[in-house]
Amino acid sequence: LDTTLDPERKTNAADLRDLPTLLTAAEAIRILRISRRRFYLSVADGTIPHIKMGRCLRIPRDGLARAIGAGK
Repeated sequence: LDTTLDPERKTNAADLRDLPTLLTAAEAIRILRISRRRFYLSVADGTIPHIKMGRCLRIPRDGLARAIGAGK
């Protein structure tokens, strides 16, 4: 998975469909282009849906797409 992003390029729905079903926190942070602090605050307040598996945090691709769409 290449999550390096061109700052001039906008993320669209087609780009999100190419992502894995579950993203790591680091992948979601790179996609959203936000700080770790902002990411974890958004997870804690429910803005970004997540799944906890033991100590692992995963972000569902479809939930991330909804969170991005809700910000429009």
